[in-house]
Amino acid sequence: MTDQAEQARALARELILQARAELWPYLNLSPRIDGTGQRRQGFEALAHLKRLPDELEELARCDFIELRGTQVEDLSSLRSLSHLREVNFVGIPACEEDAELKAISEIEDSGERMGALLALLAQREPARPPEPVEGGPRFHVPLTAPITLADTPLGVSDDYDDVELLHECREKADALDEIAELANNVAPRLSPAIKRYKKHITRLESEIGARTIWSIANTLDSIWQVHQRAELEHRINDELPPRVASCLQDLLETHRVWFLGHPGARDVFDRVRQHGAREDAAERRELAVKVVEAAEHSSAVSPQATGPARENIEASTTSTLAGVAALGELEDWAWNFISAVTRKVWHLAKKPPGGFLSQTVGGYYLIEFIVAHEPALRAFIFQLMPHGPIWWEALLTMIRRSQAEIMKDGNQP
Repeated sequence: MTDQAEQARALARELILQARAELWPYLNLSPRIDGTGQRRQGFEALAHLKRLPDELEELARCDFIELRGTQVEDLSSLRSLSHLREVNFVGIPACEEDAELKAISEIEDSGERMGALLALLAQREPARPPEPVEGGPRFHVPLTAPITLADTPLGVSDDYDDVELLHECREKADALDEIAELANNVAPRLSPAIKRYKKHITRLESEIGARTIWSIANTLDSIWQVHQRAELEHRINDELPPRVASCLQDLLETHRVWFLGHPGARDVFDRVRQHGAREDAAERRELAVKVVEAAEHSSAVSPQATGPARENIEASTTSTLAGVAALGELEDWAWNFISAVTRKVWHLAKKPPGGFLSQTVGGYYLIEFIVAHEPALRAFIFQLMPHGPIWWEALLTMIRRSQAEIMKDGNQP
């Protein structure tokens, strides 16, 4: 964007902010009085206005906007201003380069003209990235790396025996850790899993994330359920050694009572109970795993964010109830991770340069992440997320436009 266009946009933003603060019913962004009259002293720069500032979408009271005499190329930000009764936009590039908009601009009746304009803009609005899954993992996606998991702390327990139960969980975890290697032949996942459990259960209770500790405990539960199935089917060689099995069962029973004594934990458990077995489980798991692996291989994502997902990858290999729950949580993780990243980039890049470029380096790592891992993200999006091809291609188009603007202005981070 040229210096003149930047100056015009800055001036337009000042006017919009003033209009919002003072509740103006009429906003003139034209360099001329009434759009066609004499020049407005001090507002000549608006003749170079190409992109409307994002703040325009927040004008709740303004119902008349003048754009004639500007170089505005995109009217999509007017879409959210359903209360508008008049916009003068005849002759601007957005109108002259679009036959439908040009025809609408020539409608004499203002009410009919505005109705047609808003209807056209609504029709052209691309499908946006989907909302996060309710109750699933949440992520912090700041303008600088890394992305972290917003893992809700367990919260204050409403179980009067909580302190004693937590102490028992820690003691029983120690006891199991001492003998877990006895099961290495039949359950090689057990020893590292109980060490991860100990690492988290020995933290301050207020620092234990509900989703993280659930995921680790569910890995232990999947091992226990495999053992139970081996007992039922009389597959002695697949059973845990009796001492190990007894310690594992004892820990899981105590952990379950302790865990469900916390409000934050019950929120996670309520979501877990909604997961069910799927016929295409193997394919869905493969798609989600690729998303997790992309995140794990990127410096833009914190290991804290991918930890629970890695646990669920392990547990979801078992054909048990714990495995079904793990797969559901794994899918939720991938869905919400993609939703969080793409919605953030969508917001930044939807109106470059005012959206993305105004924040320059901060946020560029998100675009780099999407570009670098596009195949893995695309596979999950196209197979499992609604309207994937539509909004994904729209997002990539905005990203390419943002990158082109950066290169043109020599501002590449």
